[in-house]
Amino acid sequence: MKVTDIEGLVQAITAQILEQVEQKTSSTDLVLACERTLQTPPKVSGDERVRWSLPTDPLAQGLVIKELSLAQLASLVALQVPDETTKEAQAYLLAGKPVWVLETHLPEEPQKLRYGLRQKLASLQAEAQRYGVIFLAPEEALSVSSVTKRQKPVAKTGKFITAQELATAFQQKDFQLPAGSRLTPLAVDFAREHAITM
Repeated sequence: MKVTDIEGLVQAITAQILEQVEQKTSSTDLVLACERTLQTPPKVSGDERVRWSLPTDPLAQGLVIKELSLAQLASLVALQVPDETTKEAQAYLLAGKPVWVLETHLPEEPQKLRYGLRQKLASLQAEAQRYGVIFLAPEEALSVSSVTKRQKPVAKTGKFITAQELATAFQQKDFQLPAGSRLTPLAVDFAREHAITM
């Protein structure tokens, strides 16, 4: 089998996979994962239809956690994994998916704490929010509009350009890739090695 045959086969398989993924994600339902300990899912604001699933569902676009202790919050910010809840939350955050926390075990009257401790708690919460954790106030409805805007897949059309095709095009004086085309991983490496910018 020649390299061009293999590259053609890779393009055909990739196109089929992309088509299947687009079909699965084109549903109007928003898939959210619910922590196993959460008995009833929270209220959702807006007119989004939500399908609740387990945290292991690869189609889930966000995770809802019932509660996060101070130790779990500190571990999450430090990117440590002491327990299953923190592990699941970290996996979603590293995948770029939001995590909603319904309750935290932070002191109810932080003004009674010493200044240094109050600052540390505020910085932990702010850092977690920068990672994508959303803390909900009691009785606050879960707003998923940011997820639907951010997480909808972008239809990627066009042909994959292989390293060999890019090398051939690179030999020409002025070359231009077709609109909508994408590079295979080897072609990306070739582009980096030859300082080709897109």
